[in-house]
Amino acid sequence: ILNYYTNQIITINLDPKYDVITNSQKYYKKYQKAKSAVHYISEQISKTKDEIEYFKVLLSQINNCNINDAIEIRDELIENKYLLSSNSKPQKKKRIELLTYIVDDTYISVGKNNIQNEYLTHKFAKPSDYWFHVKDAPGSHVVVHTDTLNENLIRTAALLSANFSSLSQSSSIPVDYTQVRNIKKIPGKRNCFVTYTKQKTIYIDPDKNLIESLQVKK
Repeated sequence: ILNYYTNQIITINLDPKYDVITNSQKYYKKYQKAKSAVHYISEQISKTKDEIEYFKVLLSQINNCNINDAIEIRDELIENKYLLSSNSKPQKKKRIELLTYIVDDTYISVGKNNIQNEYLTHKFAKPSDYWFHVKDAPGSHVVVHTDTLNENLIRTAALLSANFSSLSQSSSIPVDYTQVRNIKKIPGKRNCFVTYTKQKTIYIDPDKNLIESLQVKK
């Protein structure tokens, strides 16, 4: 028969046990099954990419964590069914502690894992506070608790964002910043992923000596 899509003659094998209509129905069922499979495979590829992105975030956080941060990462993996809990009784949720610096009489908080990031950005920070994050790479959420920034606060928050990120060994690291009110969760994705608008970008070189000299809130 003529293939109207390619304008070529093709041969379609038929099962001699069935009539033409039954053969057509069999091919149609095969087509529908293949069509569903393509949709399913595309969906699985998307989910797998999300999983890879999620574990890249965790790997970056592990490289910058202390023992308490690591315990929270473990708890997150247990909650998401990636690890089995060694304790049969439900554990009470511990108080979330953020690494917080004092700069120009202003608090700057750093979330060092997904639990801390979500708490800091979506619960603890005010809408008028300023949020910092490295551009297009895994990293900590950094919040400056003020509605008015100066150059020193911008550079310090950007420096902290760069230091607690997967780009910490790079130079001229791009860091986006905007007010917390412009941060939104992404529907269908894990809470550690957000989208934001009205951002500005600053480029910063890591300076661990300066970070170590900052005053930490006790």
